[in-house]
Parts: sequence; structure tokens; C-alpha cells
Amino acid sequence: MVAENQDCYTSDPLNSIRQVSIPLPYTEDKVIGVIGGLGPAATMDFCNRIIRLTPTRCEQDHLRLLIDNNPKAPDRNLALAGKGLSPLSMFVQSAHFLQQGGADFLVMPCNTAHAFAEQITSSVTIPLVNIVDETVLALAQDVKKVGVLAADGCLAADLYQRRLRRAGLDFICLDRAAQADFMGLIYQIKQCGVDAATRCRMQALSQMLQNNGADVVIAGCTEVPLALDESGLSVPLIDSTEILARRAVAYAKNQVSLPVVGIDSLPLIVNA
Repeated sequence: MVAENQDCYTSDPLNSIRQVSIPLPYTEDKVIGVIGGLGPAATMDFCNRIIRLTPTRCEQDHLRLLIDNNPKAPDRNLALAGKGLSPLSMFVQSAHFLQQGGADFLVMPCNTAHAFAEQITSSVTIPLVNIVDETVLALAQDVKKVGVLAADGCLAADLYQRRLRRAGLDFICLDRAAQADFMGLIYQIKQCGVDAATRCRMQALSQMLQNNGADVVIAGCTEVPLALDESGLSVPLIDSTEILARRAVAYAKNQVSLPVVGIDSLPLIVNA
């Protein structure tokens, strides 16, 4: 049976929308390019924090994210130990993809991957906001001793240690046996997620750093905050994922100027 009013089915509804020109102040926001998948859950955690931390009055106030959630890059910890293929070419490919897609700056919610930050930065013309730099800069001036929970590759590349030394801060890491337990836990989180036992083990590892005099504990691996928060600690947890997300929002909203990337941009902090 044919409907009497054919126009109800054939007319273009967009023709009835009044075309108006309105100012779009949110188009001045910078676009964030996310080199992700390192691992996928940590990337999604970072993106959810961007949404939570963005000041909004309407949907359009949220930030544009270009996300290359690519978990296919070779294991960076094995690569940095000389036991596996380098992930660098895939990181560079991701950086190019995001720049070509319109990203104004890059972030990489993986601390260990920043062992390759210099090569990534030199391959593109947009800046990479360095999660390690931002985390160390976020430490309070009165901190004396920093506990570092970080993956083998991050520690082998001296990423946190050299920045903390430059900032004039003492630091401690897990002993060899505890570090091996930590790495097993990180891979378990990547593969299986988080449960009560995982949270308990992560809390115990952070407690070791507290027991050895840490004033604060840096979650220097983006899987750590998936299993640990400050409720299980008696000292502040410096969450590198949260810090990177907070700073990315500030840069994208033009609240602060993008940093000059590199360790030389870190100020020298002299503790009394």
C-alpha cells in the first residue's frame, strides 16, 4: 500500500534545518594525539581521566582526542633489555598518523615508552608531552625521598632516576626480588585485569617503599593506578596517569603554553 504523502519519506530533513552562523569558541582547543595501546586498559584509563578533568558546560566543551590504540608494538621492556625487537618504528608510525590526522601535540600514557621519546619527537613537528618530566615537576617542594614503582625498562633507561637526581631528590626503588614480583604483576594486569588479590599485592609492594623511608610513591607505570590508589597508602601517591591527563587538558585548553620537551627543561630544585 502506497502512503499518500510521499514527501514524508523522500524529502531531505536537513533542508528544513535553518542554517545559521554561530561562533564556536571551543574550536580554539588543541587536539590531543594519543600514542596508545601500551597497554590498552591504561590508555582507556587515561582517556577517561581526560573526560573527567575537562571543564565543561556542554558536550562541545570536551576535547578532541585522536587515539591510536595499538597494542601490536613489540614489548618495550624486552627491547630495552636487548632481548626483543624495538618498538620505535611503530611509535614513530603512530606519531605520524596522529599528526597527519590533525593532532596539535602528542601524549603517550606509558612511562617506559618514553625511553624512545627523543626519537619520536625528532620524527614529527608537533611536541610530545613527556609523562616523566611532568610527574617529577609535580612533586611538592618539601619532598625528601621518592619511592619509584616503575617497570624494568623504565628503570634501565634511567628515566626517573636522572630526573630526580637533577631535581636534587633522593629516591628508592624495589629490590631485585620485589621488582621481579612487580613485573609479573604488571603483565598480569595487562593480560587479565585487576582483582582483589592484584590490589593487595600492589599495595604490599608500595608499602615496601614506604617502609624504606619514601615520603611519596610515584606510580611510574600506567598499569599501577589500575590496581592502587591513595586509600591503601599512608604517603601521597603521585599518579603519572592523572598528572599527564591533567596537564594535557591544560595544554589543550590553552591554559598554559606547551613545554619545551626534554630533561633540560626541568628546573633544578634545591631542598633545604
